[in-house]
Amino acid sequence: MTDLKLDVFTSQALFEGVQSVTGVGTFSQLESFFVVPIRDPVTHEGYQRQPSRNRIRKLARSLSLGEAHLPLSVLLSTRGTGSLEMRNGSTDVLRLDNNSKLFVVDGQHRLQAIAQLSKDEPEHWSNFKISFVCIVGASESQEARLFLEINQKSQRLKVDLAASLLADRPISEIPFAERVSHDRMMNGQIVAERLSGESPLWIGRIALAGTPLKGKTIGNFAMGDSLQNWLKYAETHDIDLDTTYLILNAYWTAISQVLPECFTKPEKFGIQQQTGVRVLHNLLLDIAPLIVSAKKNLKSATSYRTYLERVLLGFEFQRPDGSVVSGSEFWLRGALGGAGTFSSGAGQSNLLAQFKRRLT
Repeated sequence: MTDLKLDVFTSQALFEGVQSVTGVGTFSQLESFFVVPIRDPVTHEGYQRQPSRNRIRKLARSLSLGEAHLPLSVLLSTRGTGSLEMRNGSTDVLRLDNNSKLFVVDGQHRLQAIAQLSKDEPEHWSNFKISFVCIVGASESQEARLFLEINQKSQRLKVDLAASLLADRPISEIPFAERVSHDRMMNGQIVAERLSGESPLWIGRIALAGTPLKGKTIGNFAMGDSLQNWLKYAETHDIDLDTTYLILNAYWTAISQVLPECFTKPEKFGIQQQTGVRVLHNLLLDIAPLIVSAKKNLKSATSYRTYLERVLLGFEFQRPDGSVVSGSEFWLRGALGGAGTFSSGAGQSNLLAQFKRRLT
């Protein structure tokens, strides 16, 4: 290990006597100084999580294929083992010697992914430039505090907004292996947004990406996700998105004709919430072939009436108090109805199976 001098820009002090600097160094220059302070549950030393090997492998592969980028700086700390020389010019100098260490506060998976790549393709990845922020003079407890601030207080991106942003990516940017699932996700978002804007039963009921769920019955992501099995069916039966919208509009129109009470005050019923939507969209996969076999029109609400009456009016559920609910009453929210009993994934599958039996 040789002494290293790096030009850096000094910014604000993070704690009293603790300076932060920003700079750039190649991976080969910095690698030998890196130390990841993994938390020891016995001694209570360190603060970092155990690295995820799977995450490192995936990131390394994505970087190698050009499908991922590293625009953010890693956060390092010298913990008093390096020195900062202040200049009068625009940059200062961070000095690291044989005894110096760079403790990784944030970015261990990124650095370990590059380390893996540098072994496989040293001519490229050893010279990969690492953008860093380095704190000079911090203690381990101060590093741990920053680690907590970064990882505990960060807010995860809401899933509907994430899905909407992913769906907007140009197809040329999507890895080939992901394109089919990406297309279905994108199509699900497109159909959900069209229902929200055009279908009388869904206008004002779907919370679009980045908007609050308050006052709505379902989020755009959940609505689009509930259509994934239908979209697979549509692909194999040459049903395009315009036709899918018309089919869904007709299907929900028929549902509202069979159970009109659920749609006069939709906030009191769960049929347009996640359980109802997911179960009924998957039920459509069994009803559609029956309509086609009967040579009826999938885009007409009247085609669905007989099947939906058989399922939605004929199904009865016994509540814990022994009383039986059916029809619209089954879809009442809370203890008054019965649909809430089936809100889990297993419960939805159970309810769907019971509905399907009424079709035969």
